[in-house]
Amino acid sequence: MVTISLLYALQMKVRNCRLVELLDLKMESDYVRGKVISYLNRLVDIGVAGFRVDAVKHMWPGDLQYIYEGINDLSTNAGFAPRTRPFIFNEACAVPLTFLQ
Repeated sequence: MVTISLLYALQMKVRNCRLVELLDLKMESDYVRGKVISYLNRLVDIGVAGFRVDAVKHMWPGDLQYIYEGINDLSTNAGFAPRTRPFIFNEACAVPLTFLQ
């Protein structure tokens, strides 16, 4: 049986450790957040209207929210209405939790 404490432990493991020993960005760092926001804003400036964010289950929601809120509105020079926000599609996976049993 899957318990709340098991799900919490799994969430902490997924978000706080290396995935298959790969290093990760330190998303809680203001410096790293600033670099990510700066890069996404450069893309918005050249006309990119949206982003697909992979592996969101490995990131803390607060970190993602901070970054998303830092992205500029889409450029009116590219034909977008004022105050139009970029489209953001987060990866979603619907995997049954049977592997935990």
